[in-house]
Amino acid sequence: MKVTQHIDAGRITGCWVSYDGTMEVSNDLGDEINFSADADVMRTLARRINDYLDAEELKRAKEKAKNEASDTDS
Repeated sequence: MKVTQHIDAGRITGCWVSYDGTMEVSNDLGDEINFSADADVMRTLARRINDYLDAEELKRAKEKAKNEASDTDS
């Protein structure tokens, strides 16, 4: 049997990746979480973060365009 744990660490306020692939993430409570990942996992993580940011940027641009269009209609 494998025992796992899920934690809610709060809001991430900082991160660091060392040369050996060890990652350190700090949160708004002053805690630090350290973990290691190989290059493939780091690429996957980076791609997912970038995909999320691209989607958020597109969403904001659409909202801005919609708001500007409604301002000109008034």
